Amino acid sequence: RGTRKQAETRLTDLVRDAHRGEFVEPTKLTLGEWLTEWVEKAIKPPRRTLRAYEGYCSTIEKHLKPKLGAIRLQQLRALDIERYHAELGLAPATGQAHHAVLSSALKAAVRAGLIHRNVATLVENKPRAPQGHQDVLAHVWEAHEAKHFLDTAKAAGPQPAAFYTTALDTGARKSELAGMKWADLDVQTGRLTIQLQLVKGGPEPIFGTTKMKKARTIELAAETIALLRAHKQHQAELKLRNRTVYHDHGLMFAKEWGDVRKRRHSLGDPLQTNNLGQREYAKLIKAAGVRRIKFHG
Repeated sequence: RGTRKQAETRLTDLVRDAHRGEFVEPTKLTLGEWLTEWVEKAIKPPRRTLRAYEGYCSTIEKHLKPKLGAIRLQQLRALDIERYHAELGLAPATGQAHHAVLSSALKAAVRAGLIHRNVATLVENKPRAPQGHQDVLAHVWEAHEAKHFLDTAKAAGPQPAAFYTTALDTGARKSELAGMKWADLDVQTGRLTIQLQLVKGGPEPIFGTTKMKKARTIELAAETIALLRAHKQHQAELKLRNRTVYHDHGLMFAKEWGDVRKRRHSLGDPLQTNNLGQREYAKLIKAAGVRRIKFHG
C-alpha cells in the first residue's frame, strides 16, 4: 500500500527491527481476544486468588472489552486509553484499578512478542486514587454514634446484634466475618481466632486464608460473647425448625429467612459480602440516625 518511497521506508524500518530483535509479526488479534487469553493464562487460579481472578474478569468483560475490545492489539494507542477513562468517568481508585489491569495485559503482550511497547505507560493524566488518610478519617464513628448504631442493631434481632457488635469489636473485614465459624470461637476464654475468609459464597462456598495470609486471635468483650451466645441459641433453633432445608456449614453468621431472596439461596448459606453495605447495614444506619460510613470504617 502507498507509494514506492513509503514501501522502501517501511522495509527499512522492518529490517532495522529485525536486526535489533524487535520485529513483531503482524496479527489481527484484537485487544479483547488478548485480554481473554491473558487473564486465563496469567491470572486464573492457582496463579492468583479466585477473588482476584473474578475481579479481573469483571473489569474486562463489563468495561474494557465493550469499549476497547474491538481495536486490534497492535493498533491500540495511548489516546484510545485516555478516551476510555474520560468517557467512563470512574472514581479515581476504580479508574486506577482498570488502568492497572490493562497495563499488566499489555506488558504481557510485549513479553510475548505481540507488540513493541506498552502504550498504557504513555497515557497522560492516569487515574490515581487520592493519597493520605482524609478518606479514612471521614469514615470513623465517634463512640456515641457507634452506641446508637449498636442499639439499633440489637433491636433488629440476635444475628444483627451479634454480627455488628463482633464487627466493631474485632475490626474484621466483611469477608472474614462471613467466613467465621463457631469452631473458631473459644467461649470460655473469650477468644476468637480469625483464620479464614469467604472467597465465594453459594451452596458450595469456598474459603481461603485471610488477606494477610496468617491467623490472628482477638480477645472479645464480655458483651460480645453474651450476644454471640444468644445468637448461637437462636441459630440452633432455626436449624432445628428447618433441618430438612438448612445448609449447615458451621458458620457463625449465615443466611436467615430475611436473606433468602432468590430461589438459589438457602438457609445456612454464607452471607453475601457485596450486599452487606447496601441492604441491612444501610437501613440500620438510617434507623439509628448516624453518619453513613463505609462498612470497613
